[in-house]
Amino acid sequence: MLLFPDGDLIICNWASFESIPRLFAGVLVDCSSDIIHYDTEIEEIDDLTEVITGSNLIYDRNDDIHGNLHIPATVYTVAADGIEILVIAPDGWNRPLSRKT
Repeated sequence: MLLFPDGDLIICNWASFESIPRLFAGVLVDCSSDIIHYDTEIEEIDDLTEVITGSNLIYDRNDDIHGNLHIPATVYTVAADGIEILVIAPDGWNRPLSRKT
């Protein structure tokens, strides 16, 4: 899940993308920027609705939002095109950064 500063939320598997995916004409496309990981603490949350409540869901091709609310997640920030984007990885989803055990 990618939460943009304007509140737009994209839910997708972006493992095959070179960078942060963006929505263009109803499909996801790669943006051209490198992803920059910030040296900030990775936050572990108990309920992902803590961070997505009030967001504007603009893409969820597989309807993954249903059944994935009120579950733990790992949250961290990346930057692309000069904007900070919140990455939300629900438990059980593939992600580059794992929950601490």
